[in-house]
Amino acid sequence: MLNTNKPVYIKQTRKGRFVDKAVLYSISTVVVVNPSYEGDARDPEFLLNLFVKSITDEKDPSRDVFSNYATIADLDLLPTARDTAIARSLTNYRDNTNLVSFDNLSVATTAATVIRDTLNNVVDIYLRVKNEFIGTDKHYFPYPEEVSSLREQFINEYKSARDAREAAEEAQDVAQYEYDLAEELRLVKEECEQKLCDIANRLTGLNTLVQLVGAKYVATLSTVIDASITKSDSLINDVNAATVLDNLKAYIKSDAVKNDLIFDSSFTSEIDTSGNGLTLLGGITQANTVAVSDCHRAGLTLQAAKDYAESKLSDLKDKQVLKEAASQAEEAALAQLTLYCPNLDPSTI
Repeated sequence: MLNTNKPVYIKQTRKGRFVDKAVLYSISTVVVVNPSYEGDARDPEFLLNLFVKSITDEKDPSRDVFSNYATIADLDLLPTARDTAIARSLTNYRDNTNLVSFDNLSVATTAATVIRDTLNNVVDIYLRVKNEFIGTDKHYFPYPEEVSSLREQFINEYKSARDAREAAEEAQDVAQYEYDLAEELRLVKEECEQKLCDIANRLTGLNTLVQLVGAKYVATLSTVIDASITKSDSLINDVNAATVLDNLKAYIKSDAVKNDLIFDSSFTSEIDTSGNGLTLLGGITQANTVAVSDCHRAGLTLQAAKDYAESKLSDLKDKQVLKEAASQAEEAALAQLTLYCPNLDPSTI
């Protein structure tokens, strides 16, 4: 199949590549002259450059950026040579190549189709308008009621593009609202996590001191025993009593006793046999256990809130890209409608 009635075709290359540990999906599109075309030899050259580029730095072509797809008016008004555009003090020119990239596969897939459909629409409209214009015919006045197929086509295309843009805007607004809610939730979770973990850290410090109570208790008893020997004349002169006290000190310092005095039996038991609560040290230990557990759960909840906010942000970016593409399509459709139906007010459609 030679496609002898099609002046141009495109080569579109789609691929993904890793950039900073993320996948970037790129779409390279090149418009090519169809050598088998049997129509007007000027059509392929005229329709070759369908991408409008903006010049940001006259001395650096690498900084040129894609602006929009060429409209029928752009085909007549914009040059295809960058130097010519600069010489005419223009900031735009037409080119036959374009490269766009996206960080989301679903958006890239949609964009690839949008690019093909938009270029096809430009070529199709141009050929239709041109073929309808060229020739000789008769017109009897007044005109009958409007039966222009092209007029209806332009109107329908504009209505479809406008409806698509409005739907895209609505989807973007919903995505923005959901992201704002997710971000507010994340901030609340973050503040809760910070306060709970701060309390847990403070109680962990107090709990560390609780573990030293036994050693401090033994040291205090030893100091009391030493003081009783030096302060009592009867004990100073009583060798047997002094020996008993020394043996008591040695017993208290033994591991068998000291290990049992880490909390001291009265410190962690209930205050009375009726069970009216734990003592201070026992309460600190219990509170520390609860606080550490709450801090851990708060961290998990915060991470879930962060992941949710990131997913909503990604969805919002996708919707923004789609809305931008829809806006460009509407602008192109409106430009065609205005050019070929100058007396029609788009707001009445």
